[in-house]
Amino acid sequence: MILYLYVDDIMLFDSNIQVINITKSLLSENLDMKDLGKVNVILVINLLKNNNGFTLTWSHYIEKQILKIFNYFIVSNVCSHFYPSTKLKK
Repeated sequence: MILYLYVDDIMLFDSNIQVINITKSLLSENLDMKDLGKVNVILVINLLKNNNGFTLTWSHYIEKQILKIFNYFIVSNVCSHFYPSTKLKK
């Protein structure tokens, strides 16, 4: 079990949902708390669950904040001729 605590937010991570539910019950006996469901964002970092675990990304922050600050929010797509299977050598 991983218990993540930041200021007034608690996030519980475990592969066993029963462990999470028991922990929430124990915590709620001593704390005034509300279950907000599955987490999507932690400190401006997107948390995406996939088959291999989790992916952390800042894409929404970059799109909504950084690009907006530097006035690059509306840009054109550029085609790159780089193939993922290409091996780069020094």
